Amino acid sequence: MVTTQARNRTTRTNTGTSRRKQRWRRNVIRAATWNIMSWNTKNAEILLEMEQHKIDICALSETKRKGKGSIRVPGYIFVYSGVSQRSRATAGVGILISEKLEQSIEDIHDISERFLKVTLNTETGKLHLFSVYAPDISKPREETAQFYEILEEEVSRIPQNERMLMMGDLNARIGNSII
Repeated sequence: MVTTQARNRTTRTNTGTSRRKQRWRRNVIRAATWNIMSWNTKNAEILLEMEQHKIDICALSETKRKGKGSIRVPGYIFVYSGVSQRSRATAGVGILISEKLEQSIEDIHDISERFLKVTLNTETGKLHLFSVYAPDISKPREETAQFYEILEEEVSRIPQNERMLMMGDLNARIGNSII
């Protein structure tokens, strides 16, 4: 026979665990990355996937969007960095950030059409988000080397006590054989 005192202890324990889970869920940021091969034709599909999977932050590569800036889309803020208006639309990066994190956005640094950095000021400290899109194997080696030099430089600027999340398409290859 279970006494009332034992039952109360169990209830308190379960409630405490439940509260911890709720607090943990509130502090979780769900992040993703996606090579979308053009924002212009897929924005509705992207937003639908974001909502279905409850993603808070998504780094987008190969957006092929011209210029730099941010726009509001349903439930999110889309920050992007692409080629100049006069150039052919290639590459391009962006970050979709949930509206619930809008007040956390501290800084947006659009480095190039292959690099975008957004700094969030969260409850647990600063979080630097990078959206990157590395040149593929068909590009000249100099372009790839320059990409990684810029990447290294940007990462080295972040203080060691702050967090960083690097997302995107690094176009990595293992070996040189075609599979």
